Amino acid sequence: HLGTDVLQTIVKKIREKIIRLGGEIYFDTKLESLYLNGNQIVGIHTNKQDFSTDSVILCTGHSASDTYETLLAQGVEITQKDFAIGVRVEHPQTLIDQSTYGKHYGHPALKASSYQLTAKTSVNRGVYSFCMCPGGVVIPASTEQNCLAVNGMSYSMRAGKNANSAILVQIPRSDFDQGYPLDGFQFQKKLEQLGYHEGFAAPAQNIKDYLKQTPSDKLVIQTSYPRNTIMKDMHAFFSDEVNQAMEEGMKQFDKKIHGWIENGIMVGLETRSSSPIKILRNDNGCSSTIQGLYPCGEGAGYAGGIVSSAVDGIKQAENYIAHLNR
Repeated sequence: HLGTDVLQTIVKKIREKIIRLGGEIYFDTKLESLYLNGNQIVGIHTNKQDFSTDSVILCTGHSASDTYETLLAQGVEITQKDFAIGVRVEHPQTLIDQSTYGKHYGHPALKASSYQLTAKTSVNRGVYSFCMCPGGVVIPASTEQNCLAVNGMSYSMRAGKNANSAILVQIPRSDFDQGYPLDGFQFQKKLEQLGYHEGFAAPAQNIKDYLKQTPSDKLVIQTSYPRNTIMKDMHAFFSDEVNQAMEEGMKQFDKKIHGWIENGIMVGLETRSSSPIKILRNDNGCSSTIQGLYPCGEGAGYAGGIVSSAVDGIKQAENYIAHLNR
């Protein structure tokens, strides 16, 4: 974790370098449609102005469902893909540090530690931690009205009292496939609507109470979530298979980090860890159906996080350079 505070500075410096090299940045400018000549891009239409171009590197985030609706209608080939849903969990950072460092716990040279957990389950759904944030904060991350989604972040000092992480369960296409490429977005939205409460209050539960299938009276630790929480049994949000996988996974995690169940809380819902769609590409990195369109990163279904998105960005930049040199 670089820290969200450091990342803000890095992104600003990247933008400044782009401008120094002759690039232009257009804030509050939204792609609304492509201009096509047959299956070749010849320009784009935005909410501010039109641009003539034969190439577009498409780097949308994975929540831009309206953009995918537009692209699908214009002939861009989009397919469903498996993704994952779950919750954020929080624990005292001291618990994680003691488990990680053992007898060296408390040494002044050691920062707040992280963990990575995976589990196989009897229902053939993997359960795993994702985007673990040592000394971090759980934050609201909704992009639509009357919907709730949460995420996690850490500042560079990792100085918060709690560690948090997404705990996710694999969601195969068979859970949501109704025959439309964007069905995964509707699956996400229904779950986020179910989890929404006024003021973006988040459903919450002690992990030990979740395993007993009973709502909590009071959380065992104070959550870092900046809005209110409402005590709910998290079973209400997920299918029986997802709940069974989550329960089995959590019991396995407790064997790796002693006290993980007894001292942990769940704050929901984590629905945006990865994209439920993939924009198909050919060997040159272009859309399989639209020449000049280079789908890239998390939103296109080729990455899941900052580092993998950056790697895919480099790959697509190389593909575009190869196109220029042909």
